[in-house]
Amino acid sequence: PSRPRALTLFRGARAMAEVPPSEKVYVTGLPEDGMDEAMLKTVFGAYGTLKEVRHLPSTKACLLTFASVSEAKWVVENLDGNMPEGIAVCLSVKYSPAGRGGPAAQKTGGGGGWNTGGGWNTRQGPYSDGQGNTQNNWTGGGGAVGGGVSISMLKQTLRQSGLLPGSKGTVPPQNQLYIRGLPGDTADGDLHELFAPFGAIPSKGVKAMLNDDGSCKGIGFVDFLDEADAQAAVTAMNGAILTDGSSLGVHIKNSTRKQGEK
Repeated sequence: PSRPRALTLFRGARAMAEVPPSEKVYVTGLPEDGMDEAMLKTVFGAYGTLKEVRHLPSTKACLLTFASVSEAKWVVENLDGNMPEGIAVCLSVKYSPAGRGGPAAQKTGGGGGWNTGGGWNTRQGPYSDGQGNTQNNWTGGGGAVGGGVSISMLKQTLRQSGLLPGSKGTVPPQNQLYIRGLPGDTADGDLHELFAPFGAIPSKGVKAMLNDDGSCKGIGFVDFLDEADAQAAVTAMNGAILTDGSSLGVHIKNSTRKQGEK
């Protein structure tokens, strides 16, 4: 039983190589109403630093250029098939080949290997994108099992295959938390440490949004596998008072929470 599964995972990895990660992200399925470049900058600017936004209203799509590959990579892996904060429909979020955009470009096979770029970054956090092990060879040396596969490649493959609970696109909105008022030194690992006691969090299920200098923007996201765990976290953490007198805002993503926020 394990051999066919391994072949399936390998084919999935080869498919990912067709469009390697880049700063450019192509988004389709946007709502017809209320979308313009200003709105798109507001929505997607919460997930990273945007260098350029091109709205393509005729195709209900847009082309986003982020300041770094790691930011674009997080957006693709976490927003594809999901609803970003501020948009109430599920979107298709894919990498766009360098210098191109649109459906035709998405069908163009790219060169090179599977650029995972995963692993740990310079800040604490098991879900952050850093340099990690960049080896891209599937053939193990000396007959060792997995000898030529990095842990980043393994994680990517398992997520793509759906073997991990809560893989991309499977966590419903009611399981997703939006956190406001985080301290400036917050990292992914801190969010995981704070919210994991409430229940199981999927792989890449936490994200602290960072400024260019590495400080936290005060915003973070946490996904749970179980809706009851997400509700328990909201009940316990929302309104928690920080030492400077400010309070933490913890809400279900895309809920009516903003009515009570300042």
